[in-house]
Amino acid sequence: MTYRRSLLAPALLALLAAPASAQQRTVSLSDAIAMAQRVQPTTVQAEGAIRSADAQRLAAYGEFTPTISYSASASTSFTGLPAHTDPNGQVTNSSTSNTFSNGLSASIDLFTGLRRGADLAAAGASQLAADAGLVNARYQVALTTTQSFITALTQDQLVTVDSEAVDRATAQLQVATNKLHVGAATRSDSLTALVALGTARLNLINARAQLAAAQAALGRLIGIAGQVAAQDDPSFHHVVESIDTAQIRNDAAAQSPQVQSADANAAAAHASLRASRSAYSPTLSLGAGLNWGGSFQGSSGLNTFPSRNLRLSLNWPLFNGFARERTITQQEVAAEGADATAQDTRRQLDANVTQYVAQLDAARQNISISETSVASAQEALRVVQDRYRAGAATIVDVQVAQDALNAAEVNVLQARFSYLTAKAQIEALIGRPL
Repeated sequence: MTYRRSLLAPALLALLAAPASAQQRTVSLSDAIAMAQRVQPTTVQAEGAIRSADAQRLAAYGEFTPTISYSASASTSFTGLPAHTDPNGQVTNSSTSNTFSNGLSASIDLFTGLRRGADLAAAGASQLAADAGLVNARYQVALTTTQSFITALTQDQLVTVDSEAVDRATAQLQVATNKLHVGAATRSDSLTALVALGTARLNLINARAQLAAAQAALGRLIGIAGQVAAQDDPSFHHVVESIDTAQIRNDAAAQSPQVQSADANAAAAHASLRASRSAYSPTLSLGAGLNWGGSFQGSSGLNTFPSRNLRLSLNWPLFNGFARERTITQQEVAAEGADATAQDTRRQLDANVTQYVAQLDAARQNISISETSVASAQEALRVVQDRYRAGAATIVDVQVAQDALNAAEVNVLQARFSYLTAKAQIEALIGRPL
C-alpha cells in the first residue's frame, strides 16, 4: 500500500482540507462483515445456490412418487343437414351436439435402472457443494471487508500522523521566525520551515482525500451510500508473538472453505456423471386413469359413460443419435476439470499458507522495529530542536529529523496494515480466527 501522496491542484486544497461530516457513520469490523455478507452479490448468489440445490434434491425425491394429473374438456359442434320434418311437425335442417369429459390419471416409475438413485446422489452432492460454497463465499467476503476496513482505518490513522506532522512543522516555523526577529537566524531558515509546513499540509490534504476514498469504498461494500468510518479496536494492536505453522497447515487442509468447496464441486460433478450414464437403462412404469364423459345431442338427451384404464409400459431407448454419448462426454470433461481444480486448490492453499505466514512474521518484526524507530526519531528530533534553539544545529538538521520521524510513523502504520492483512488472509484460509 502506498502512503506517500502526490500533490493536488491548489484549487482543491480548501475542499479536501475540510473535516469529515459530524453525521458520518462509524462501524466496527464485526458489524461491517455482517452487513457486507447481507448485501454482497457473492453471498446472495451462494444463498440462492443453496435454495436451488434444495429444490433439486426435493425433485430427486419426487422421482420416487407417483405423478397425478387431472384433465377436463368440453366442446360444442354444429352440423348442417337436409331439411326434414320431425314427428312434432317441426322442420329442421341442422344438428347441434355438446360433449364434455374429465378424468384423473396417475403413473409411477417402477424401475429406472440407475437414474433415480444417481439423481438423488447428484442432488445430495450439489447440496453439499452449495453449503460449502456459501461458507467459502462468506469467508471471502469477510476477507474483502476486513481488507477494506483496515485500509479505511489505516488511512484515518495516517491523517492523524500527518496532522501531527503539520503541528510540528508549524511549531518549527514559529521557532525559526522568532529567531529571525532577534537576529539569531537567517531568512533562509524561515523560508525552509515555511516550505516544510506547506509540504506537511499538502500531505495532510492528500491523506484526507485518500481517507475519503477508502471510507466510500467501505460504505459501498457494506451497502451504505457515502463515507463510512472504521472503528478502531484495541485488539487490532495486539500482535501474536508466534503461531504454530504446522497446525495452521493442518487446519487449512482440513477446514479451508476453499478446499471444501472445491472438493464438494468435484463430488457433485462425479455424481452428475453417474446420473448421465443412467440414460442407458430402461424404464418400467405403471399408470392408471379414471375418466367420465357425456354428450347431449338434440332430442336424444344426455348420454354419459365412465372409463377406466390400467397400463404397464416399458421404455428403453436403444439409440438416440448419440445424444447420450454427448452428455456423458460433457459430464466426464466437467468431472475431470473439477478434480483438477480441487487438486490445484490444495496446492494453492499450501503456497498461500507459506506466503501469508511469512508475511505475518515479517510484519510482526517490522512493527517492533518501526516502533523503536519512532521512539528514536522522536528523541532525535527533540535533541536537534534544542540544539537549533541554542544555535548549535541548522534548520536543515531539524528538517531531516522531522522527515525521519514522519517516515518512522508511517512505517509503523504500514507494518500494522501488513500484519492485519496477512492475519485476515490466514483466517480466510483456515476458516477460523487465529
